[in-house]
Amino acid sequence: MTTRLATHPANGPLPDTAYAAAWLLLRSRWLGESPAVLHEVTADQGRAVAVVALDGSLPQTTAGEWLATVARCRSEAGAPPDDGATAEPEVLWLRSAAAARDARAAVRLWVVQTAPRGLRLHADADPRCLDADALRILLAAIAATADHVLAQPDAPLSAIPTAPPADLHAQLVTWNRPVAPVDASLTVTGCFQVQARTDPHAIALVEGDDRMCYGELDRRSHVLARHLECSGVRAGERVGLMLDRSMDAVVAQLAILRAGAVYVPIPTDHPPQQISAMLAQAGVRLAVTVRAHDALVPEPLARIHLDAWSPAQQDSTGGDPAIDGESIAYVMCTSGSTGAPKAIEISHRAILRLVVDAEYAAFGPGASMLHAAPLGFDAATLEIWGPLLNGGCCVIHDERIPTGPGLARTVARHGVHTAWLTAALFNAVVDDDPAHLRGLRHLIIGGEALSVAHVRRALAALPELALTNGYGPTECTTFAATYRVPAALPEDLRSVPLGRPIQQTVLRVLSPALDLLPTGLVGELCIGGQGLANGYLGQPGLTAERFVADPFGQPGDRLYRTGDLARWLPDGTIEFVGRRDGQIKIHGHRIEPGEVEAALLSHPDIRSCAVVARPDAAGRTRLVAYLVARAEPLAWDTLRAHLAARLPAALLPSAQVWLPALPHTPNGKLDRGALPAPTQARPALSQPYAQAASPAERQVCQAFAAVLQIDPVGRDDNFFDLGGDSLRAVQVLALLQNEGAPRLSTNLFFRHPTPAGIAARLQAPGTGARPRTAAAPPAGAAGTDAVALIGTAGRFPGAVDVEQF
Repeated sequence: MTTRLATHPANGPLPDTAYAAAWLLLRSRWLGESPAVLHEVTADQGRAVAVVALDGSLPQTTAGEWLATVARCRSEAGAPPDDGATAEPEVLWLRSAAAARDARAAVRLWVVQTAPRGLRLHADADPRCLDADALRILLAAIAATADHVLAQPDAPLSAIPTAPPADLHAQLVTWNRPVAPVDASLTVTGCFQVQARTDPHAIALVEGDDRMCYGELDRRSHVLARHLECSGVRAGERVGLMLDRSMDAVVAQLAILRAGAVYVPIPTDHPPQQISAMLAQAGVRLAVTVRAHDALVPEPLARIHLDAWSPAQQDSTGGDPAIDGESIAYVMCTSGSTGAPKAIEISHRAILRLVVDAEYAAFGPGASMLHAAPLGFDAATLEIWGPLLNGGCCVIHDERIPTGPGLARTVARHGVHTAWLTAALFNAVVDDDPAHLRGLRHLIIGGEALSVAHVRRALAALPELALTNGYGPTECTTFAATYRVPAALPEDLRSVPLGRPIQQTVLRVLSPALDLLPTGLVGELCIGGQGLANGYLGQPGLTAERFVADPFGQPGDRLYRTGDLARWLPDGTIEFVGRRDGQIKIHGHRIEPGEVEAALLSHPDIRSCAVVARPDAAGRTRLVAYLVARAEPLAWDTLRAHLAARLPAALLPSAQVWLPALPHTPNGKLDRGALPAPTQARPALSQPYAQAASPAERQVCQAFAAVLQIDPVGRDDNFFDLGGDSLRAVQVLALLQNEGAPRLSTNLFFRHPTPAGIAARLQAPGTGARPRTAAAPPAGAAGTDAVALIGTAGRFPGAVDVEQF
């Protein structure tokens, strides 16, 4: 591949010095190389190495001085050390076409003089390193940078652009609209009250048969806010929110904000040890909860039980304290690489930027949005405040773990317009039956990379459904970019783009030195604008590392370094490529392998370990734990029980491999390429293998084996000890139903997660409400009384059968 370069006088002893200097400058800016090294090969295959120092004086160096430095270093270049240990460089700079014929490297660049004082730059590369489009970009960037260096010899080297001017304009102006100043007086509570005054009788919340209008939500949140103040809550204080998805939870969130405080949603399905760590990290003194979750609240904390409090008992005089758009609205805890949670502070301003004047979705009057995410997942920010700050309706889903049939029921019953699903849940629903999504007008999918195959299947089955890919880390308030998926996807589509920035947001693809990369080259995706978090609570060092000044913005503008690798596409959309570090996403959950490894190493019988994300045979990503025992390997269910007391379910490995030692590279790093794939053999469990004792048990064992890719599966094997999770449980139920079994609820599955337990329910008389003597108490409801459910048929509000009820 070639590009013609402008004609310039030769600099130094070699005519291509300007282009070699441009190449070294690009590598410094793009790769952060210091010192930069130029590996050259001449026509007779003699090789030289020119080392050019790039240190802190670089910004003060002029372009002319840099050119002279490169020319001098090339003239003084020596042969590479011949000690047998020097690896062949990945990039070679060749001085002639003759040298190019025999030299071997991943990327080869050479200049040929085609006419007096005219040059042509050539390049070729291993396609696994650079494809044809990337090579063209590279050549154009070298040529443009060389032109700038030669044309502006007195300019500081830091002012020399390393991308073509038209490309810079596209990235900085065309594809990123300016971020406008915000009205600091606007808050979440203020915008909600505008909607409540505009139409107080409009329906704000729907949950089963219950409805709450804007006026009632306004009144109840006001009364609860005054109760919080009477309980000692002050403006700026962080209040724990230990509630499941419900109307009461929305009332509590709004009330905490109206008290001028900050809500901290804590997942109620996390182990108590992690709940305590999250509450401590956030500095919570008081929690709003219900009596069923009392056992999860650490003893020193004060608590307000919503199910033991009546608005009628509360003096509601007084008004909301003064807050503004920069006041913190909520703190959300995410996984931390050291095992400690990271508490992220999100302001009122950031929430408003997400949902007010949004162009990617319709939230206004007459539109309803599904609320199916856990409160501790930042998708709930979109699902709740999207409708409530725009006059729409928030429809609260009734399943703790959403299923395809359950979603279909809620959409049909309440006429839901818009929903958000993780990519993993979307895939599971589509695999079961895309018709479960029928009735929705707009589906937003996110949390991890979309599967092109599943998107194609959904578009084919539901031509009336609009699909949007939504991307954004918690630190940037749910979404930073969206992409409306076209009805006709290109045949050669490799991935669904992340899209373009939403309102009041900028996206940058930067090198390690935070320099803009040309369109098409892969760099770190950095996000700026009004959606950025204030930082990490109590972790100033981490905040300074991840939130940096925007080199291309106004004074005071910041960027969040996502750690995601991405590139601009020619149409002005962003394509996700991978991760810069070891962080991964599974089922929409951001997972730091280091947190899982820390929990594993806390067991006294584990000597060392590594946690890696690997695709299984079906292409689904799962966590695999590689373990080295101090003596003998542990039973896998014993070790998982140890982890379950310390980690949420999403962070538990699905498979394990015991090794005598972890493999390492010669420089001492973990050799991930040498880690073996898990086998499909049944893991060693504390209970022995037992064969299925009936046709129904065999059917369930086979369903477990098919979904988990484990053989054999015993009648007493716990689905979750075998590596199952909530989404795979949904797949087992769908598989059983497709084979003619009666439909079972996910709640039943979680109570009886063995083939013997599930088969007993499959064989129970009737397929609707099956007789039982008592229902197990809900998870986390320690100390509550058992509830007797008696009968063989009936209607159950908000549920399709007695199990779900």
